[in-house]
Amino acid sequence: PQQLALVRRMLLRLVNPDGTRRSRSSDQVLSGLGAEAEPLLERLTDARLLTVRKGGDASAESKSLELAHDSLVSAWQRLRRWMEESRDDVAFLAEVEAAAGLWKQRGRRPEEVWRGAELQDALRRRERYAGPLPDLVRDFLAEGERRERRAAWRVRGLLAAVFVVLAGFAGLMFTQKRESDRQRDQARTARAE
Repeated sequence: PQQLALVRRMLLRLVNPDGTRRSRSSDQVLSGLGAEAEPLLERLTDARLLTVRKGGDASAESKSLELAHDSLVSAWQRLRRWMEESRDDVAFLAEVEAAAGLWKQRGRRPEEVWRGAELQDALRRRERYAGPLPDLVRDFLAEGERRERRAAWRVRGLLAAVFVVLAGFAGLMFTQKRESDRQRDQARTARAE
C-alpha cells in the first residue's frame, strides 16, 4: 500500500489537470517523496509505462519523464480513477508549481511569492492536499508565509507606533489642559483677593 501511494503520487505528477500527459524531470517527479520512490520509478520505466529522455544539457543528470502513451490516461482504469479522485490536487499542484517555477527562474526574489488572498487560498488547499508537496512548492509557500508574517509584524509595529504617538499627544493635551485649568483657577483666586 505504501508503494502504491508513492506510485499514485508520481503518476499524478505526470498528468495535466485537463487529463493529458505532461513531461517532467525525474527531479520534479521524485521531489519530496523520499528515497523509496526512486526504485519504484525505475520499475515503472522498466515496465514501459513511462518514457525517459536524457536532458538536452550534457551536464544534466536529470531525465525527462512522461507517460508512455496518451491512451494510458484514458484506458488505464486505476490511473483514471486516481485522476478523478485527485482532480483538485492535480490542479492545485499544477498551478502552484507554475508559480514556484517562475519564482525560481527569477532568482527566488521574496517579492515574487504569492501574498494575501492568493497565498491564503493556496495554504488552505495545501492542508487538503494528499501527500507531500515537491520541495520547490514547499519552499515557495514557506517564503510566502514568511513574507506575510513580516508584513504583519510591520503593520503591528506601525500600529503600536501610532498608538504611542497618539497616547503621547493625548498626554500632552491632558497636561496642557490641567495647566490651563490651574492658571485659570489662580487668576480667579487673584481677582477674588
